[in-house]
Amino acid sequence: YLDFQGDAIAGLAAADGALCLVSATAGVEVGTEKMFAAAMASNDPVLFVVSLMDKEHANFERTYQQIKDRLTSKVIPVEIPIGAGTGFRGVINLFTRKAYVYKAGSRSGEYEETDIPETEQDNFERYYQELIEAISATADSLLERYLEGAEIGRDEAIQGMKEAMKRGDLIPLFCVSADHMIGIHPLL
Repeated sequence: YLDFQGDAIAGLAAADGALCLVSATAGVEVGTEKMFAAAMASNDPVLFVVSLMDKEHANFERTYQQIKDRLTSKVIPVEIPIGAGTGFRGVINLFTRKAYVYKAGSRSGEYEETDIPETEQDNFERYYQELIEAISATADSLLERYLEGAEIGRDEAIQGMKEAMKRGDLIPLFCVSADHMIGIHPLL
């Protein structure tokens, strides 16, 4: 909100990084554009967080595309949601290849780590491929291996993401519901 932007911009001077929250229902707004520009100007790492995933009309894919089109093409999901709106029940971490399914109705953030649900497998494969391609494109050694068809391991991918974030080449995207504490633990 415009009322709080001055304080938030002043806070960036003391911060080591920034979380740029984007509503899953409203998407990218004018205030989002201003704060993202200020966060990038600070030359510290920035992460995107799609919030309010548990609200009616929440749409992760639409929000992701808006961020990509209106803010930066460097954004890449490292987590994808399981469901949306009242059906939002967890997240899939693309690095760990695990699903984190949260206890229904709980506001304490209790979750169970499981295999990726069969219904989400295609979605996972698409985003995972996009993540590995994006990370590989930021380092010659990884790109060479990727083009040769070699698998990029989890630790290598995470290290590649960290290095790309330091250079400002990639910006990771997470999804959460603060009301139900869904996705908060993996984000932290």
